[in-house]
Amino acid sequence: AIEAVAKVVRKVPHVRLIVAGSGSAAYVDKCRNLARSLGVQDSVKFIGYTDDPFRIFLEADAALMCSRNEAQGRVTIEAMAACRPVIGHNQGGTPEIVEDERTGLLYSGGPDELASCMLRLLDNPGWARELGEKGWQTAVEKFSIESCGRQVYQVLQQATRT
Repeated sequence: AIEAVAKVVRKVPHVRLIVAGSGSAAYVDKCRNLARSLGVQDSVKFIGYTDDPFRIFLEADAALMCSRNEAQGRVTIEAMAACRPVIGHNQGGTPEIVEDERTGLLYSGGPDELASCMLRLLDNPGWARELGEKGWQTAVEKFSIESCGRQVYQVLQQATRT
């Protein structure tokens, strides 16, 4: 994400990346050093752990899920519930949640492809809003407490019939 932002900032200087979550001090230092070496230390904000991720999502135009091994992306669903388009890596559980070009964008490559997705949303803010709205609908329909409860109930009903 930091490498992609370095590419995007060349074309859209006001872009900012907010990095939320905790990690080892060594990993965070490595990320800060990378941002510094790419000259984007002022464009990347490390906020650490937050107990209110929705506040962060609402500050953002989009959410990134760059993990290549995400099983069931709670953060992805939370971003969609905040009506934000998600740009996610097309691997693991992310493509089961994000529908490419309907609720967000999926990429398979590295920083160049991620940067391209970011630029597509920046160049098309109306479309980005539309993706976020469709993501919200998907989050409510498939991942809300009510929806999950209904799905569990259906499985239990089927299991007791056999």
